[in-house]
Amino acid sequence: MDGRLVHWIETEWPMPPMAMVLVELTKVAAKAKKGAKSVYTAPSPAPVPLPDGGLLQSWGSAPADVEETQLLRDIQDAMPLEAKLRKMPKLVPEEWNAPTLLYTQLSAKRGVSLVPKEAIPSVMRSVGFTAAATAMLITAIPSTLGLCSYPHSQVECTIILNDTSEEKEVRVSRWCVQLGFTAHVFRVAEGPKISLAQTMLRMVCKQPEEFGWPSECRARNITGVLEKHGISLVGISEVQVRSDISSTFLAHTNLAKSILQLSGLDGTFFKVHADSQADFAMVDTFLVWLPDHTTLAVGRQLLDGLSHLGLVCKRRSAPHRFAARFASQQDAQAFCQKHSFEDLTSYGRWKLYGLPVATGLAGAVQFLKDQGWNPYVVEHFDAKSLSFLADSLGQNSPLQLQAPNGHAVQIKFKAVNSAARALSQRATASAVAKASASLPSKVGQLGKQQKDFLESVTPQNKRPGEKTGTTPEAQRQKT
Repeated sequence: MDGRLVHWIETEWPMPPMAMVLVELTKVAAKAKKGAKSVYTAPSPAPVPLPDGGLLQSWGSAPADVEETQLLRDIQDAMPLEAKLRKMPKLVPEEWNAPTLLYTQLSAKRGVSLVPKEAIPSVMRSVGFTAAATAMLITAIPSTLGLCSYPHSQVECTIILNDTSEEKEVRVSRWCVQLGFTAHVFRVAEGPKISLAQTMLRMVCKQPEEFGWPSECRARNITGVLEKHGISLVGISEVQVRSDISSTFLAHTNLAKSILQLSGLDGTFFKVHADSQADFAMVDTFLVWLPDHTTLAVGRQLLDGLSHLGLVCKRRSAPHRFAARFASQQDAQAFCQKHSFEDLTSYGRWKLYGLPVATGLAGAVQFLKDQGWNPYVVEHFDAKSLSFLADSLGQNSPLQLQAPNGHAVQIKFKAVNSAARALSQRATASAVAKASASLPSKVGQLGKQQKDFLESVTPQNKRPGEKTGTTPEAQRQKT
């Protein structure tokens, strides 16, 4: 027998019992001497290539570990459901405002339970529609299972494991999906309430394919870009990849400005998540839109030597449109002055929803003028919305348009940038002040009207008649 063949089998192929090894080696050697290109085969998984070009199949009988695995599987199948449920993890009742149950007990009544992924459909059918506080705790992200219509949040909780002879408590993170449509289940705790400072902001990262990134966002690509440009990963956590080209992560508040300044480098764009904008000092940023033909490299070069917050990328696919982002109006004006761009930072940017695109540009401008607006320019107009700039405020209350099909179309204005929001706030404050100033005069006028009315209906006080000692004529005649 070829010694190389024996050495290869001994080193590369998992060995069964020795008796079977000798039998198979004898067969292999006999066929190898005859120059056969294939060797003994038996019903088995995929064949393994031999050094001489032949194929070597796995052994006909199952190894001992396979038999052991099958035995364990048979034991699990033979166990009654109660025994399996007794072994499952359980919640600590004191941590929840609803009864803690096994997932087989969860129904339309009040309760919360740990639910394995494969049991989610049956549990949802058992619960159905309910107003009671009912929830399930799962490991998978609810949005990946199509559960976006159910309120859900991530929660830290304690579970009791029964895998060994002794129970032990483990702290885990689970997604709490609210199955009740009125009351909700909440995690509760003991002790006095405290407040903690929020030092982390949630940010969004986008890496379009056109700049060399894969079609699906990856966490290591995001952290790699941050680390490459000097951002300490100690202040970064909870990187969550979305189903598209974006992802979210938590960053320390002191790192937020530095991360925003990197936006546009290496084809990676950053912004503050909408949930954290209220906690971010520079929430009212100023944008200067670059010409449509501007490339990413040119856009980053325009920011050199200036105080900025990076580039903003609009449109998910090419051609992308870029805008320079600044923390203050003065920085934006300095950028416009340096590159001879028109300074539009003092204009409010508004969006108008519901206006039919068949109105056309001329009809849209005339409509805005009829509502008291003085539009400087219409930036964009399509079937979804109309975007325009204005330095003064017109009528921005909701309107309705009667469509030819009989349905009403809602027309609404939305302030987009900080200048537009400032115009709207000043108008609201002016209206409140005007109403407050007119209130006393209305009250005084109402009081005067009430006084005049009461005087007209209240009888005047008359002095009683004087006593003369004689009987009145009418009473005397009656007597």
